[in-house]
Amino acid sequence: QAMGLDNSFFSLASELRPDEHGPALCDGKIDGFIYGVGHPSANIQDPTTSCGAKLVPLTGAAVDKLVETYPYYAKATIPGGLYPNNPDDT
Repeated sequence: QAMGLDNSFFSLASELRPDEHGPALCDGKIDGFIYGVGHPSANIQDPTTSCGAKLVPLTGAAVDKLVETYPYYAKATIPGGLYPNNPDDT
């Protein structure tokens, strides 16, 4: 919504339980997932270990606006090497 999009932007969007994210990604059932969680997290560790999943940074004006509007969100850096196959800070 912060970027002016809704679920119709995606060819398929669904909600999965956190323990379903990694297996769905590694099995090729989804192309990616968004999961707001404290780190380290087993639900991120599993797909980065099992199938080389890569973390993608979320930055820009839409993120800045969300953090400003909803102060319970905060920007953070995930240190490189915290998860396998992700050597750079994210």
